[in-house]
Amino acid sequence: MCGQNAASQRCQPQLTSKSPALVSTVPGPPSPAGRGRTGREGATDAVTANRQRRSRMTPSRCLGGMPVTRIDWRKLPTRAGRWQAAQCMSSLDSVRYEEEARALWQTSVPRAGQASTVQGELLRAVERLRDEAQRNGNINWGDGHQALIAYIRANLLRSQLFENTVVQEIETDLDRLSRFEYPETSDAPYDRLVDRVIEWCHAHPDPVPHPCNLDLNV
Repeated sequence: MCGQNAASQRCQPQLTSKSPALVSTVPGPPSPAGRGRTGREGATDAVTANRQRRSRMTPSRCLGGMPVTRIDWRKLPTRAGRWQAAQCMSSLDSVRYEEEARALWQTSVPRAGQASTVQGELLRAVERLRDEAQRNGNINWGDGHQALIAYIRANLLRSQLFENTVVQEIETDLDRLSRFEYPETSDAPYDRLVDRVIEWCHAHPDPVPHPCNLDLNV
């Protein structure tokens, strides 16, 4: 028995201070963003971490006075919201006749289709051009948008209400908007045209009927 015990003791490894530490086989906490993990579980972790990172992003631009991010830009109000949503008020500082423009939009511009008066159709035309450039980057630009520019040009300039310097400004702004390959995303030219529309309305206080253009699809 004593020989057997001595032999068994010689077979067992003796741990000393110089012996290597034993490595635990218990798995540790998961690494962030699924790194080091394989399969569906790791992919899910990576997607979740990416979404959390995006949710903390700061706004990349502003549109209509509201901050826009890559996640919530579709929650912005429609073009009508420029004159109806309270959060868009800060973007109207450059419009001289803000209240009159708001009233004209709410009373004379329908939710869809053309206005029944020239007053309403002029404002609708300006805002349709603004909407296409700022929201879509003129990706849907077509003959209808060119027709809107021609409509604004004809009614504002044919009236002979404006001085030469104002006429040149109108021409310059409309020419700039016509260059649809380079969308005009600033509010300045649209706001100037809105003011000219309201001044046209001052000279035409009674509703002027607008015959519907059956070829116009914007």
